[in-house]
Amino acid sequence: MPKKERLRGTRDLISGPIEGQVSLFGKKRSLRSLRRSTFSGIIEEILPIQKGKKRKGGRVFGRIKDKGLAEGGFF
Repeated sequence: MPKKERLRGTRDLISGPIEGQVSLFGKKRSLRSLRRSTFSGIIEEILPIQKGKKRKGGRVFGRIKDKGLAEGGFF
């Protein structure tokens, strides 16, 4: 199943391991760098790790505006 098909509805989320590494555009990025980078234009919100909801493969860290822009990672 392609990754884009797995992203639907309110589950269009960026998530990653608890250490705070997320995979976006095929690159591993830290949450801190995502907050400061140009990616912030497609990320609606980034949650602190402690507030992330537990999900398989990691925790939810943020929501993206366009699910077609997300590749890789723990969706």
